[in-house]
Amino acid sequence: MPTSNFYQNQIKNDVLMDFDKKIISIDGGTGVKFISQLNALIIENDGMNLTFKNHFVQPLPIYRIKQDKFVENKENHKVSWPNFEIEILEKREEFSFCKVIHTNQMLWIKNEFIYLKNKHFYCLDDYIDHFITVHENEDVKVIGLYGKFAYIIKNKEIGWIESGYLEKI
Repeated sequence: MPTSNFYQNQIKNDVLMDFDKKIISIDGGTGVKFISQLNALIIENDGMNLTFKNHFVQPLPIYRIKQDKFVENKENHKVSWPNFEIEILEKREEFSFCKVIHTNQMLWIKNEFIYLKNKHFYCLDDYIDHFITVHENEDVKVIGLYGKFAYIIKNKEIGWIESGYLEKI
């Protein structure tokens, strides 16, 4: 199971090691998730101890932030497998206010991530409604540009900013 599925309110594809639950997962979702990364876990044994190192690859374009943008911290809401079915409660120009059918969670979903199939609405894939604080001259990875907004990764934090804050480098 991709590591992102272990987290309730964030999309996180890093290697997961939970020794209490006896879980080691390196599945970053590559091939099955829109936002993914290819992970490698290196286990070394020096005869006395095991050491763990991990590396990842996430080939996304890098952009630079043009100016500071502070966003007040709010509770994040996530849509994830297998609960992609939604009900649109209010449709706006960029985002729609939706309810996830199986969890009753309410969140704003970017319209490009909503699709209709067999008379039911669904969220395209794992999704988070988090908006990110950014600072001038920071580099971020861009998952995608959607209208006036960009879905980005900043220091492994996934979320949204207005695309006007970005400059391609």
